[in-house]
Amino acid sequence: MTPLAIIVVVFGLLIAITRAPFIVAPSATRTFYMKWFETDGRMRGLGVFVLAIGVVLIWASGTEESTLAKVAFGFGLFMTVLGAVFFMFLPTPARNLANKVWSSFSDPMLRVLGCVAVIFGLAIANYGMSL
Repeated sequence: MTPLAIIVVVFGLLIAITRAPFIVAPSATRTFYMKWFETDGRMRGLGVFVLAIGVVLIWASGTEESTLAKVAFGFGLFMTVLGAVFFMFLPTPARNLANKVWSSFSDPMLRVLGCVAVIFGLAIANYGMSL
């Protein structure tokens, strides 16, 4: 497997694993995620995580010339800019936006979004396994 295929599989599984709790316990999961947005320090820590994922996607896409590599490079660039600018340098507006968005979802909507995200994440992981 190429580095890009491994990253795609891990990324797909990460999506599925982090969104699966929304299917079973949407309120508790939302409360858990909302705690990540409580302080500027936590937002910056989340920004470091998003930045790291973006850098890994850019690194992994550099070894190939496929369409997937171009998409991974673009998404990695987007995540790098998002993590660096929005989460690390502007944590208060990012926190306000995150709180507003997360609190607007009802429990049934979170369950539906959780199901869709798990299916999407597993589809991405399956595609990465076929590379």
